[in-house]
Amino acid sequence: MPSTGASAAAPSRRASRPRAWRTTTWPPTGSPGRVAASRVWWAEQKAEGGRLNDIIEVDDRLYVLAGSSLADDRTRVLKQDETFAVHDRFGDFRRLGMGEQGLYHAGTRHLSRLELSVGGVRPLLLNSSVSEDNRELLVDLTLPDLDVGGWHMPSHSLHVLRRKLLWDGTLYEAIRLYNYGERTLDLKLELAFEADFADIFEVRGLERPRRGEPLPAQCGGREVRLGYRGLDGVERTTRLRFSRDPVALEADRARFRMRVSPGQCVYL
Repeated sequence: MPSTGASAAAPSRRASRPRAWRTTTWPPTGSPGRVAASRVWWAEQKAEGGRLNDIIEVDDRLYVLAGSSLADDRTRVLKQDETFAVHDRFGDFRRLGMGEQGLYHAGTRHLSRLELSVGGVRPLLLNSSVSEDNRELLVDLTLPDLDVGGWHMPSHSLHVLRRKLLWDGTLYEAIRLYNYGERTLDLKLELAFEADFADIFEVRGLERPRRGEPLPAQCGGREVRLGYRGLDGVERTTRLRFSRDPVALEADRARFRMRVSPGQCVYL
């Protein structure tokens, strides 16, 4: 799994992630300075009807309203304290539509893109659902017909389960591959990612005359760090950490070789 971190004063309850979870996380580390005064804010959504943003801040805490357009049948929203994540139904963060998808902490988007591909294609969606407490997302996926190593792999031979948990300022993800076919599958799994470090007002359409500067990405072993220095001088960081060694690790993607025998489960 991957892990994301954001640089800002993240909530510190010293809670550890559930032991049953395998590791692919996203924890925000660091937060822009907190505003002392109590406040409530919203921004107008530049969509039809001019509805309110549906993300409000009360006493420096962010909330997604229950009737929010962010939580319609096209999105899957997880939230806990100052951290929330807006996914599409596939469990990805994509730069589509209103461009609101991503992982947010303390008013800043720490991950603006996260897209999964298996065997060089985007999996097909079977089902996805969010738990009642809005902390866990389950996504069932499968693959279409593919040519794998010179032979034809029928559709639905591979089941892909994505399980995401938002816990203590960190987004954990477990990816499970199950082979229903009769032949061993040797597939490339790729996670593409980006962090734009936009604040919530920018995401909702407010133009800023100036922005801070992105910092060079740091890649090594099983970890990538993406950084940004704001106009306030504060450095914000997103850390992505994986539970197994990638065959290739770059500033915007990680690639893994997944070998799955018939009837076998393999995890990332």
